[in-house]
Amino acid sequence: MAKVGRNEKCPCGSGKKYKKCCLMPIPLPEITELTGDEAEVFVENKQGYLEEHKISDVGFEDEMMCCHCEEKIKVKDYKLVSVCGDDFDYISCPNWPECDGTILDWWPVDKWSFSNVME
Repeated sequence: MAKVGRNEKCPCGSGKKYKKCCLMPIPLPEITELTGDEAEVFVENKQGYLEEHKISDVGFEDEMMCCHCEEKIKVKDYKLVSVCGDDFDYISCPNWPECDGTILDWWPVDKWSFSNVME
């Protein structure tokens, strides 16, 4: 296969120059903290991200209890955590990396009790 010049049309068929298409590096997310194989990913619009990706009826301004660290948290303070090898990110407890709780582990403050978690 012949080498493609930077100013030639990209062989992928997009019609763009190679330098503006497949030669361009893939932008990586901004990493704010790294621990082992996990990294916190910067989210510019946290409310928009939560609304687009949430899997429960948790509201952005809600206060919840995290059953892992047993602390009251504000949903809007969540951290987005990426794990190497996974194809998705986790909406994690604001106390990450000390706490490994995710949005699935949060209970409304008025319904929180340790017995709820054990059921």
